[in-house]
Amino acid sequence: MLVVCNFVLFGCVWWKPTTKGISIQDAHQFEFNSPLIKQILSRSYFPNLLPSNGFCSLGEEYDPRLMPALWLNYVHQILDNDGFSLESDIPFSWSSWLDLELGMIKSSCATFAKTSNIKHLLNFTQSCTNLVDTIKVTGPVDVPMSEEARRIVGANYLVHAAPVPQRIMFLGVPGHSVGLLTPVLQSKLIDKQDLKHLLRIYELSSENSEYIEIGQVFDKLKCFLILMTSSASFIKTKSLNYDILRTLGPINSRAMEKQDFEFDFQAFYALLKQRVNKSYKQSRINNFDSRLLFNIRNSIDKDHQFSKYFHEAIVTDDMRGTHYDWRFFKSLDHSDYEKKAILHRLTRAWLRFASTIGIHTWLAHGSLLGWYWNGMTMPWDLDLDVQVTMKSLIHLARNYNQTLIVDLDSDQNVNLGVGSYLLDIGPGFFSRELGNGLNAIDARLIDTVSGFYVDITALALTNEVEDFEVGSKQATEFSQVLDPEYITKDRSHTIRNDDLQRELEVAKHELLNSHSLFKCKNNHFFTWEDLHPLRKSMFEGITAWVPNEFRNILKREYSHGLYSRQHEGHTYRPVLDLWVPNNVCRKDSIGNNCFDEKTLLETKYTKPITSKHRTEIVKKEWKYGEELSPIRIDPWLISRAQRILQIIKKN
Repeated sequence: MLVVCNFVLFGCVWWKPTTKGISIQDAHQFEFNSPLIKQILSRSYFPNLLPSNGFCSLGEEYDPRLMPALWLNYVHQILDNDGFSLESDIPFSWSSWLDLELGMIKSSCATFAKTSNIKHLLNFTQSCTNLVDTIKVTGPVDVPMSEEARRIVGANYLVHAAPVPQRIMFLGVPGHSVGLLTPVLQSKLIDKQDLKHLLRIYELSSENSEYIEIGQVFDKLKCFLILMTSSASFIKTKSLNYDILRTLGPINSRAMEKQDFEFDFQAFYALLKQRVNKSYKQSRINNFDSRLLFNIRNSIDKDHQFSKYFHEAIVTDDMRGTHYDWRFFKSLDHSDYEKKAILHRLTRAWLRFASTIGIHTWLAHGSLLGWYWNGMTMPWDLDLDVQVTMKSLIHLARNYNQTLIVDLDSDQNVNLGVGSYLLDIGPGFFSRELGNGLNAIDARLIDTVSGFYVDITALALTNEVEDFEVGSKQATEFSQVLDPEYITKDRSHTIRNDDLQRELEVAKHELLNSHSLFKCKNNHFFTWEDLHPLRKSMFEGITAWVPNEFRNILKREYSHGLYSRQHEGHTYRPVLDLWVPNNVCRKDSIGNNCFDEKTLLETKYTKPITSKHRTEIVKKEWKYGEELSPIRIDPWLISRAQRILQIIKKN
């Protein structure tokens, strides 16, 4: 009988892999790994069957590719035996999926709070329960604590209290912009029962029981799906009321329309209740609508102002924690390369997921500004900002909330199965007002390995315009929505202020009467002409969409953003098409005499992205080309390869 620990030591020297300090030089060296290192790197090991030659410990270290490989094998066995079946729920536990040993702490709530120097003891104990030999974090804890305590709290919640995802989407099966979606078994599993069950199935179905290689399992399932002719696998989402195993995408969504921004909550709520009641009377399954209705009712009944839904990792004396989801937080100290690699993969996953399911989404705020300069995320940004139509948000909330997206988009299987992202929709998504300000973000796509996330906000048609305080940033921004030349006119000595205000009032009423004014919860306004038609472009090397009047939008959000070449300790060097730290090549403001090793390597890997973008912006040639392969290697893989090299040298 095959037994795997993947986390538990069996007599080997324990080594915990770390990505801390991974640099672009390490990523560059990764390209030149020997065939032997690449062969070993591709495998997730079963330690009890390995010789005691040092590689034994590799089988006991956490490997994020093991569970996706076992899941893909599980799906393959279902399809091979039964075709597309309703009985295909994948067993799942966060303990098997993530490295959560930190969460298994032996302590009491009070003792943990004291040793972790958590000063707000009452706030912490309200979300903490004492078990026999450990604690159970039952919900978010919005009090400052140390980085180590924050890691433990998030991991403990995932182990003991976090709900499992509703479904898993394998993004990239069987093709680049196609997804394989399967339901998740909604049962509480302990002691890694899911891992043991999936390993048993693999043992019975595979000739090789010494290791599992996700690339081989992926290719086998991919070929199987391509050969399948059953049209049942391509059922449209709108035709479903519950999850089934199926493939989907890519969906060529129709052109965006004004109606996509319209939302009447009362009518929507009444129709939702009607569909749920009808399904009950007919004894039909309608999980999508039932879950959505439950979440909405729970939000309304609990608090009309809506309690804060998304919680961040609040760390003592460090504001960086606000850029991480509290559940999946691991560390504040990522190297420059690690941050770029995480956000690169996260960005590409969101854009491909959106294309796969056919929603309208476009870059916004800081991400749009990063796109404007060189087609990439600004090096100091710690998240991605996107917007969607209200219709797209409802589609996400009904059909894809709590989806775990496993990224199988890869160049020669290098990054295969390492990235995973949880789509989380706030239950108050239907309210389009800022309210108490705690839920300005409608949804997030969260990297489950690091806690980094995509902020997703919807724009909805509005007939109400807030009375902003004269002279405030919001008033100035809204005035520019009504008239892009407002700043120039306001400073003019030839235009009377009364005349200018009358012009703005006329423009406002024209937009309202033509149903052409949209806003997000955070009171950012946009016109139909601002957004439509969306422009097809590329961001981080993959297809992305940007608003039609992106310059006007950026001008009113960032007064100096379109021309200031210095920001956040960086200088934009146009020859390199990169934001470079100010302390690098200080005397070279444009980048033609910068011979810093890191900067030259960064230029080498980003040039395919930046050169395409330069053609669009400078030459104004909006010619869409082929998407590029990922330019960033996952830091975990680099660390793993370094570990293998150490073992080889030792032996």
